[in-house]
Amino acid sequence: REDVLRLITLETLIICLAGGLGGILAGAAVTPMAGTLLRGTLVGYVPAGSIAAPTAGIALLSLSVAVAAGRRSPTPRPLMQANILSLTK
Repeated sequence: REDVLRLITLETLIICLAGGLGGILAGAAVTPMAGTLLRGTLVGYVPAGSIAAPTAGIALLSLSVAVAAGRRSPTPRPLMQANILSLTK
């Protein structure tokens, strides 16, 4: 019984972790492109240099929030637990 609920929690944690890592990678890839795009459309208003600089601290914070969301996933409601547990018998 507990194994099924543990697997559900682990799956949720892995999905949140993968989403957090994907978001960090996407943000690191898109940031330079966004700066180039803004400079092309708002030439007079965008300062020279990097507009946004993702740092390791920001990445760690993002990953921590994703993991915390995965760990705080609600356990299935009693009715759902009964349905899950009936499948394991």
